[in-house]
Amino acid sequence: MSELREFSTVSDFEYRSTLGTTFWVGGDSAADYLLHPVFLQFALLCLAVVALLDQGGGVDLLVGWQVPLVWLVVALAGLLGGLAMMALLSVLPRWILGRRRFTPLILLPLVALGEAVRAGLVVMLGAGDWPTTPEVMADFARSAVVILILDVIHVLYVVPLHPLARTVPDALPEPMAERDAEAVDGPEETVPTRPASREIRIAERSFALDEILWIRTEDHYLNVVTAKGRSLLRAKLSELKDLQDGKVGVQVNRSHWVSFGAIAEVRNEAGGQIILRLVTGDDATVARSRRIMFRQMHHAWQQRRMG
Repeated sequence: MSELREFSTVSDFEYRSTLGTTFWVGGDSAADYLLHPVFLQFALLCLAVVALLDQGGGVDLLVGWQVPLVWLVVALAGLLGGLAMMALLSVLPRWILGRRRFTPLILLPLVALGEAVRAGLVVMLGAGDWPTTPEVMADFARSAVVILILDVIHVLYVVPLHPLARTVPDALPEPMAERDAEAVDGPEETVPTRPASREIRIAERSFALDEILWIRTEDHYLNVVTAKGRSLLRAKLSELKDLQDGKVGVQVNRSHWVSFGAIAEVRNEAGGQIILRLVTGDDATVARSRRIMFRQMHHAWQQRRMG
């Protein structure tokens, strides 16, 4: 799979929820986000809530197998409609829609689609007649309120857990080399040219090895964090052999590789646990089996810097 878009407030579309919270979504397509297990679990919960609350319009006259059939078809229609809606928004020119997407404007057409599919199935199954205009408006208003409330729950509890979403733009500290540079008074001196950094290829991207702050596994993706931003790439940490020599960083546990230059503090907790506070404000825990290796490699790196 090709590289996922880098999260950026400049290049990515913003999504603003009913609550007014803005979040950014990455991925090759809408399916990457909507078909991820984190979102699918939430979608099933939404379907259950709507099904329990919606007992009008002939739904209460359905019997046996008709009930799960109706809601299964409604769910499939909603999923396909969501994929089509987000795909359409991604191809329309920005000068038409702007850079910001409002989730209520995406959800309300899906509510109308769901109501139409449900009403059509009820008629096909002989459980009722087509609803009148006042009934349609009442059902749409009730469903819209429920969906907008679920949209608030989505941005509060689903987006923070979804590996393809971010609730804040990526603003990271300046590179460690710049932060640690010391001002020298007096005549200007010639500084030896720094050798070019080795590069590492992750999926379709190439990174300078000394620019990577940390890498973390998130499902089938790697969250690669540099001083310039974050990228979600389809790759495995175990495949990146150039990270395993311990010269610029170390894999501290099964899912986390950390650059030595990105470590702001090493905290020794009770029971021998080691917690690393990183320059990005994140924490990384050193696995018990890797503590001795981490101490040795980190000490060797510090000695090379001092030498």
